[in-house]
Amino acid sequence: METATWTGVVGLPLIDRKTGRRLGVVEDFLVSAPDGHVIGLLLDGRDRSGRQRVFPFEAVAGIGSGAVLTEEAQALLPVPDGRRLNELLARHRRLMGKPVVDGRGEAQGSIVDVAFDAGSGRITAIGVADGFWRELREGPRWLPAVEGTVWGEDAVILGGASGGERPRVAAAEPASSASSGCGEG
Repeated sequence: METATWTGVVGLPLIDRKTGRRLGVVEDFLVSAPDGHVIGLLLDGRDRSGRQRVFPFEAVAGIGSGAVLTEEAQALLPVPDGRRLNELLARHRRLMGKPVVDGRGEAQGSIVDVAFDAGSGRITAIGVADGFWRELREGPRWLPAVEGTVWGEDAVILGGASGGERPRVAAAEPASSASSGCGEG
């Protein structure tokens, strides 16, 4: 399993591997709220109608330190405007800055990064910070994104919402390739 991170992918160009054409630059992810999978990459710029563009994660052919590659440039879609965009964003969450609590309700910090499987898009770890200066000195603290994690509208709850069963979460560093954003999918 190759691992990539949000901080390693945001800012990379999305390039069609067949033509070498740059389709845009990754600005953010869309995450499936029920299961914690990256399902789309939000790209910079707008289409000819002025709508933001999204690229389905399943059409990603590879993620490296210099680019996200695809062989399916035609998969690039405009994000619907107005009410449909709000519905899309309500179902699929943006994660950065959200608070994280464990199954007992203990605060773990706010999300500053996520690590995910570069092939499937499954989020495997959450990078949290509980203070600007600590993050600056030590970097994010990595928590495993275990089965039962709730990817909520206002918070992420580790290991589900059934308090008391889960001990305090120990740090879990993602694979070494995650820190560089490298990996082939």
